[in-house]
Amino acid sequence: MAKQRIDSGDVTDAALDVLDANGSEDLTLSKVASELGVQSSALYNHVEGLSGLRQGVALKASETLEMSLRDAAIARSGRDALWAVGNAYRRFATEHPGQFEAATVLFGEPTPEITETITSITELFVRIVEGIGATEDRVLDDARALHSAIRGFVILEATRGFDRSADVDDSFDHLLELLVRGLK
Repeated sequence: MAKQRIDSGDVTDAALDVLDANGSEDLTLSKVASELGVQSSALYNHVEGLSGLRQGVALKASETLEMSLRDAAIARSGRDALWAVGNAYRRFATEHPGQFEAATVLFGEPTPEITETITSITELFVRIVEGIGATEDRVLDDARALHSAIRGFVILEATRGFDRSADVDDSFDHLLELLVRGLK
């Protein structure tokens, strides 16, 4: 039987699969190794233990979220960009629940690469705020508030923090409308 050859990208991808299927509680080196069909010891050639694996996963998940949001905003501005980015945020959380958790609840201190990705997401929200026509002197504050509101809503939705007696989609649309009105 031929030995399975893996690289650090394979390890991260397998960890993301484990996360999406089982959540962060089940993210272990043995589960990732099993996903790859190798012994746990083989992973140490590519990650520095579980903490290194978690940092790699947090980075990849943050980058994937950032790319999803950026792709949603392409050729859009203002209100349209807000709707597209907000819905991309929700879609990412639904389609990749473990990655969403890794991207929003970082495992440990953020690395410079993770910080760069977070900054890129903030810059995207700054451009959205500018497109809506918010006042120049508070653009960063407005972008942070916008991001926080959307992220908070999506986290509450993902953790079943809402009473389901009302349509959550309508509530999200209402949140986005409130944000647009508040920024104008």
